[in-house]
Amino acid sequence: MLNVLIMNRATRDSFLEQPVLYANIVNRPDVEICGWIESGSTLETALPAIEELVGPHQKWRAIVISYEDDGVMEKFSFDPENPFDFDGNPFALHQPNPIPLVRLTHLLKGLPPLEKKYVEEQIIDQTGIQKMVLTEQPPDETMTRQWQQLAALYENDLREPEQIILIRRRLKPKDPASRRLENMWSLPEEIESSRFVDRNGYAPGCRFLCVDYTRQGKYQALQEAFEFWVNSTLMATIEVDGSTLQAGRLYRLETRMDKTSLTSLFRILDARLTRAQNGYFEHSARLKEKHPLEEETLPAYQVTLPELHLETGSFEESEELDLNFAMLPARKIDPLHDWQDYLKLVEKEYQASIKKIGRSFDRAAEKFQDKMQVRVENVELLNQWQKEDLAQELQKEKLAWMETGASLPAQGIVRNQKLKKTDDTVRWLLENQADRRDVLIMEGVLLMIGLLAGLLGFVFPIQKNQESWALGFWIVLTLFVVVGAGWLSLFLWNRRARKLADSYRNEIQQAAAAMNSDTTGFAKYLEQAVNLVRGAKYLRLSDTKAMMGQMQDQSTLFNNHQQVELLTALQNNLHLLGAANHLSLKESTPHQSWPEPSGEVVDGKNLLLIEEDPVEVEINHSGFHVESPWPFVSRLIVEREELYE
Repeated sequence: MLNVLIMNRATRDSFLEQPVLYANIVNRPDVEICGWIESGSTLETALPAIEELVGPHQKWRAIVISYEDDGVMEKFSFDPENPFDFDGNPFALHQPNPIPLVRLTHLLKGLPPLEKKYVEEQIIDQTGIQKMVLTEQPPDETMTRQWQQLAALYENDLREPEQIILIRRRLKPKDPASRRLENMWSLPEEIESSRFVDRNGYAPGCRFLCVDYTRQGKYQALQEAFEFWVNSTLMATIEVDGSTLQAGRLYRLETRMDKTSLTSLFRILDARLTRAQNGYFEHSARLKEKHPLEEETLPAYQVTLPELHLETGSFEESEELDLNFAMLPARKIDPLHDWQDYLKLVEKEYQASIKKIGRSFDRAAEKFQDKMQVRVENVELLNQWQKEDLAQELQKEKLAWMETGASLPAQGIVRNQKLKKTDDTVRWLLENQADRRDVLIMEGVLLMIGLLAGLLGFVFPIQKNQESWALGFWIVLTLFVVVGAGWLSLFLWNRRARKLADSYRNEIQQAAAAMNSDTTGFAKYLEQAVNLVRGAKYLRLSDTKAMMGQMQDQSTLFNNHQQVELLTALQNNLHLLGAANHLSLKESTPHQSWPEPSGEVVDGKNLLLIEEDPVEVEINHSGFHVESPWPFVSRLIVEREELYE
C-alpha cells in the first residue's frame, strides 16, 4: 500500500533538515511526499500533485504531518492539550470549514453527515404511564441544500484513502501524570470523552497523533525535531491495528531509541562522508595536474568508400546521324543545317548523360553522407604539432580535390577549345562552298568565253605561218583544264569538310565512351570530398572537445567544491544531531561495505542510506511487533490521551 506524506512548506523544510531520515524515506518505493497548500479550497489547489502520485496504486493512505503551521494555519489557536481542537468550534458542516487541516480531511474523505437533532417529548404509553422520548426533528432544508452543494464541490475522481493519520506537535504539558490521574478520577465515564472530532468537523475515520516537545534551547530543539521525524516516518512505514490506534481519539506518539545502535549508525555515516570528501579532493587534484599529449602522428580520420555505381546516358542517335555532305547541294544552307542539327543532338545527349551522372552522383553522396559524420566522442585531443600537420594535410587534399573536379565533364564536351575550332572551320567551309546554281552559272560563263575565244582563234591567227585552227584548239583545251580544276577544287573543299566533321564525331564518340565507361574520377572526387570534410570536422571537434574538456574540468572542479561543501554541511548536521542526542562520533570506524577511497568520486546518492535490515519493534507492551526501518528504535509507544468534555 502506498503511503503519502502530506506536508506544508514549513514542514517540508524541517524534514529536509533531517538528511539521514529524508534520504532513506524518499528511497522507499512505498512512500511518496506530496506538498500541501493550506489556502487551497479544492483538491487541485490544495494538493496539486496528489492525483499523479496516487493514480497508479490501488490502495493508499494519507499521513498528514504538521511540524510547523504555515500561512493560514498560523492564525488559528488550539487547545494546549489537544492540537487538533481549534478555537471557535463548533463549526457548521454546511459551510466551508475555516481550518485548513479540517478542510483537507473533507477533500480526502468527504464531508461528515449533518448531525441529527432530537427534542424531548412527553407521551403516554398503552398502559397509561407518562414517558419522555426523543423525537428526531426534520432537517433544515436550506442547511441540507448548502451541505449538498458543498459536498458536490468536494467531490473528485481521486481514489479515497484507506486511512487518514494526522500528526502534529504539542507543547509538552506540565506534570502530565498527575493531570491524567485527575481527569480519570473526576470524569471516569467514557460517554463524556472529548467530542473534538464532531465539534471541529473532521471527516469520519481520521486517526490523531501528537508528539510532545519542550522549549529548552538549541540542542534540545534539534533532538526533539529528530525524534518527531523518527516518529512520523515510522508511522508512515508501519500499520498499527485498530485496537491500538482508534479513530476519533487523540494519541501521544513516542519512540524509545537505543543509544548504542544510534551511535554506531552515525559513526558509519560520518565515515562515509569523510571518505566521499577525500574522493572529491583527490579527483580535483588529478584534474589540476592534467598534461597534454606529445604525440606527432596524424589521427585516423580518412575513410574508404565502397565502389561507386553511376548511371550514364546514350549517344546512339548522334552516332547514327548521316553527315555525308553533298558536293553540290541544292542550297548552301542545307549542309549547314545538317551540321547544326548534329551539334544540337550531341549537346542534348551529352547534357542528358551529365544529368544522369549528376543525379546518381548526388544519390551516392547522400548515401555516403553518414561517412562525413565525425562524433566528438571518437575524436582525440590534438596537440599543437598534430593540428599543424593536419591543417597542412587538409590543404594538400583540397588542392587535389579541386584538380580532380576540374577534370570532370562538368561544362559539356562542345565547350572544348579544339572541338570549337573544328566546328568553326566546318561552318566556314559549309557556308562558303558553291551550290548547284553557282556552278551552272560559272560553267555557262566559261563555255561562252571558250566558244568566243575559239571563233576568234580560227579567224585571227596570232603568228604568221600559223594555222588558225591550232589557236582555237589551245583555247578550248585551256578552257577544259580550267573547268576540270574547278571541279577538283569543289571535290577537295567538300572532302575537307567531311573529314573535319568525321574527326569531330570521332572525338565526341571517344569522349562519350570515356565518360560512360570510366567513373573512377567521380568516385575519387567524392572520396576526396568526404575525407576533406571529415578532416575539417575532426580538427574543429578536437578544438571543441578541448574547450569542452576545459569547461568540464572547471565545472567538475566547481561541482566538486559544491559537493564538498554539501558533504561538509551534512557532516556538520550529523555532528549536531549526535551532540543533541549525546552521541560521540570521534571514534569513527570504517564500515566493511565502504572501502577506503582510491581517488574515484563517490556517488553521493547512497551515502546516507541505511544498509542494516529492518528490526522488529514492540508497540507499547502489547507483544505486538512491527518492522521498523530505523535500527536504533527499540520501542514504539502509542498512548491514548484521556480528554473529556
